[in-house]
Amino acid sequence: MIVGAVSNSGILQNFYRAIVVWVSLVLYTLGSTAAASGAGVAVEGVQSYLNELPVASLFEGADKWGDFVGGKPIVPAIKGNKTLGYAFLNTDFVGAIGYSGKPIVVLIAMDGEGRIIAAKLVAHAEPIVLSGIPEEKIADFISGYKGTDILTLAREKGGEPPPVDIVSGATVTVMVIDDSIKRAAVRAAKALGLAGLKSDEQTYTAKRSLIVSGETPEDWETLIGDGSVRRLHLSIGDINAAFKAHGNAKAIARPEKGQAEETFINLYVASLSVPTIARSLLG
Repeated sequence: MIVGAVSNSGILQNFYRAIVVWVSLVLYTLGSTAAASGAGVAVEGVQSYLNELPVASLFEGADKWGDFVGGKPIVPAIKGNKTLGYAFLNTDFVGAIGYSGKPIVVLIAMDGEGRIIAAKLVAHAEPIVLSGIPEEKIADFISGYKGTDILTLAREKGGEPPPVDIVSGATVTVMVIDDSIKRAAVRAAKALGLAGLKSDEQTYTAKRSLIVSGETPEDWETLIGDGSVRRLHLSIGDINAAFKAHGNAKAIARPEKGQAEETFINLYVASLSVPTIARSLLG
């Protein structure tokens, strides 16, 4: 993604621009279909992680891992002849691309009733975690999904907030984790047919593709005209009106200075994952 902005100076403007760019980045990371591989993070199949993890550490009383369920990337935990639950990776069902552009891989354990009984971070390349936020905080956040009822999420379309507090300083990273855990678990529950759920997917693995185009680079006017580059323009009048509508007395008392018709922010956003757009903007 590339974001460009032209605006007036001021603390309020800088804050607003940061919010807009942050929201844009969240939307991009949640919807990204970038390849789940690359330098800095090892992305393996679920079996490779389970080979290093005793089954009883996730499913009390289980004595072995079973074979993939129906060819899907879901591994059952077995006790004798009984299945106690299932293990799978979030990245086998949904995209989970973070700040690094690489996947945040979480191993999810779910029982036969559709409840998460454990979740573990197994691979990532997030810069904020590697050099800033202690990884233990992210691990604790992920552990907080224990007990989450996936069948309820499936019926409610996954619209509820995370079951644990957001980690300060790593908001985008944990939002990606939250979204991918819940959506992957719902899809796995549907793939397993838990509680009569039926899959709405043609395949059970995350779809990753590269948009290939042989078109020549386009000029700026064309990119704006066909929607390849999106624009958000707000005037000072728009901002001050928004503060009034919000009803915050302190904000109303300190309106942004300038004429109402003056530009507050002129924001352009485009996705560089589309080759034609990338070539047109960057050469």
